[in-house]
Amino acid sequence: MRFMLAVVILIYHASSVFGFIYADIGFLVVSVFFFLSAYGLMHSLNSKKDYLKTFTSHRLPSLIVPWVVAGFVIGVISTLVFGDIVIELYDRMGTRLFAMPMWFVTELIMFYIIFYVSFKFFNNRLFTLIVVSISCFLMMRFISDYTDSMLFYHSGIGFILGLWWWQYKDIAYKILTKLNPVCILIPALVLTFLFEEDTTIFCVAFIVYFMAFMVLDKSVKSICYMLGIQTILCILFFTNTISDTTSSFYSIETFAILSTIFVVKIIMILPLQTYLQKGGVIAYEMFLLHWTMLMWVSECLDMNVYMMTAVAFVFLIILSIPVHKINVVILNKLTQ
Repeated sequence: MRFMLAVVILIYHASSVFGFIYADIGFLVVSVFFFLSAYGLMHSLNSKKDYLKTFTSHRLPSLIVPWVVAGFVIGVISTLVFGDIVIELYDRMGTRLFAMPMWFVTELIMFYIIFYVSFKFFNNRLFTLIVVSISCFLMMRFISDYTDSMLFYHSGIGFILGLWWWQYKDIAYKILTKLNPVCILIPALVLTFLFEEDTTIFCVAFIVYFMAFMVLDKSVKSICYMLGIQTILCILFFTNTISDTTSSFYSIETFAILSTIFVVKIIMILPLQTYLQKGGVIAYEMFLLHWTMLMWVSECLDMNVYMMTAVAFVFLIILSIPVHKINVVILNKLTQ
């Protein structure tokens, strides 16, 4: 899943760098990434003994070390190619805390600190979740006001949803599995259409739709549901395209977002899932390196935009693997 999110965000940013049309879905991809991170934190908190005792020595470094290493690698390579190490290190290593495209790391570190401090000092689980949620919300609003961008707020919603989803996952999955999936998917789908302009509601509806879709199994009935809903989406989108209406009801953003979920789910139920899991190991490095890789490719190559995107993807994989190995070595040294 993380690998697919990294690929989608690469394509999204490639569209702005190379100049081709693609949906504006960056904040939703990061929102799902935050959702998975929060879900993982809650799972580890409840499954690992004395998890908080090793949080600052294990979990936080796993977020910060790759961030710093990526900045160093970017600076060194940029120096060799463009001779501009000072600007690259300044921007990419986070000296400017909210510099693109590292902003999501800064926000995620803050989420981690809020999570750690809250669960360290409060014992009541429900109360602590409320404290974490309110603290994260206030932090997101502050950063949004400071940067004059709602990107931090809209993406951060996924983290709060991930915490609560894990807490009540048994109830949620029981509802999702007992009910006809259409009872969840269709209302969530309608909400994404009706509240496309209200990013907060859209984000919540999207994640509910996403989780309901992920619960579907490999049965013929589930596959029929998936194919049926995707067919409806295609009909609505292409009808809107042919009629050339100005309505945003069937916009390319909504179509691309929901179609991406369909593609991810189909890949997950195929034998390709093993390769996705391997790709997920380097997904964080891909997130950290992809923007600069696109910059390098745009400076060095002059070819079809889709070919440049493919080249950027290949070299991103090639670079992410050794960078991940470096991160593993450093983290092992730090945790010994």
